[in-house]
Amino acid sequence: TPLITSPYEDRPEAHKGQGTFPPTRLEYSLSLFPLYQGIPYSYPSPISESRARSSDLKHNQARLVILRLHALQLQQCLPVDDSRARLSVARDLMRLDELGKASEVLLESNFSSTNFAAHAQLALNIAAANDRKAALIGSDGGCECSNAFQLTSKRAAAMLLARGDVEGAVEMFILIHEHYEACLTLQSCGRWVDAAILAQLAPNVNEDRLQEILTRWARHCAQRGNIIPSVLLLLKVGALSVVASLLSDSSQYSDVAGVFVLFLSAAGLLSTQDLSQTVSSPLKTDQIAKVKQHGPTFVQSDENDDVPSLRDVIKAIRGEYHELLESTMNIVHAPLVDSLLDPAV
Repeated sequence: TPLITSPYEDRPEAHKGQGTFPPTRLEYSLSLFPLYQGIPYSYPSPISESRARSSDLKHNQARLVILRLHALQLQQCLPVDDSRARLSVARDLMRLDELGKASEVLLESNFSSTNFAAHAQLALNIAAANDRKAALIGSDGGCECSNAFQLTSKRAAAMLLARGDVEGAVEMFILIHEHYEACLTLQSCGRWVDAAILAQLAPNVNEDRLQEILTRWARHCAQRGNIIPSVLLLLKVGALSVVASLLSDSSQYSDVAGVFVLFLSAAGLLSTQDLSQTVSSPLKTDQIAKVKQHGPTFVQSDENDDVPSLRDVIKAIRGEYHELLESTMNIVHAPLVDSLLDPAV
């Protein structure tokens, strides 16, 4: 079943019979809207799409593209130049791995437009990439393109990126099925949300690379003082120890760090092996995250002997949280915090 279908396939039959008035464009659009509603995210925020499940994100992105296709179809007979809108929709379809539909959208452009030749050439390249992908997968040869095609596309991507055409560079990488390189290109240009969305939609970005992309974004947020978004991204990849270290290094979130460590202790998520591992906050290291058994942890090189263990981090959090409770005259819960964390530490 194709992910993207025609917006007119679900048109009510009552409107097609004789003796009835066809609906206006607005009426028809409103009648179709309930069919294309997306799945709401549990925690609406600027990074909610990055923290959502990949299936929900793909569903919502597909519904959005369907609505845009419907809008293009409604104005197809109007004397307007929709070439830029069609190019944008085609690129969204490419990110959803709907290459065949992307070619159709480009070829439906107004042939009198000055951009029609470029759209037709892009549609041809997309169709060729789609056929090459199907042939390679059918022959159990994976999804690798020829060296000449790869080198040409990468060189074109570099030149487009030098011109400031980020979308064009990403487009070149997608044509050769290098979605991970496309994500790195987006991140290098500061488009962190787009990179995370593409990583979750891409069929050939595995879980380890997805965690690396999200962790790099979390480190970027932390180094710029956006602690809560960084924490949410780290929780997405399961880096609980890094979250504890990051909150410990952020003095304004000492209460959040204390509650978080209490949760880890009560849920039994602090094992002896985890406590003995060294962990460093994203605020203190420039090393790329490494994915381990319990998620990525920021570990510095062996030359630095002052990297604390998770046990030391929890002790520091406990002390700060204990002082915070006592300073607010909460003398009842301060001993309770010590008793809950003593067995873990």
